Amino acid sequence: MNQAKEPMTFYQQVLQKVVDASGDGKSYRDDTRTLTSRLKAGEVYSVRALDDDRYYRTVMLKKNDLTGKFQVFISNPVYGDTPPQMDEVTQEVVFKQMREMNAGMVADAELKAFPFTGRTQQ
Repeated sequence: MNQAKEPMTFYQQVLQKVVDASGDGKSYRDDTRTLTSRLKAGEVYSVRALDDDRYYRTVMLKKNDLTGKFQVFISNPVYGDTPPQMDEVTQEVVFKQMREMNAGMVADAELKAFPFTGRTQQ
């Protein structure tokens, strides 16, 4: 019977170390923005430009009824603050969801305010 308790004691110790390393299970955040894990079709979101944070672009995910696939529509850069009713998401969230949904994009592949620098690539 003692031999059966030893593995269980070891298992409990390992499990306790995992719990201690991962914290108390509560998530604490410094900012007050709402979390957006998935973009909803038909909703308009804003994405800050990576090269100039004074600009943002709007992004909308729309389902094409003819093909059944999703498309992502991205606006031209807009100068100013994001409207308060519009959720702001990161570029990573947009591209991650595009990959997951195998969505096509109707615009540039970059979400910079000024992607053209005037230099030619060689």
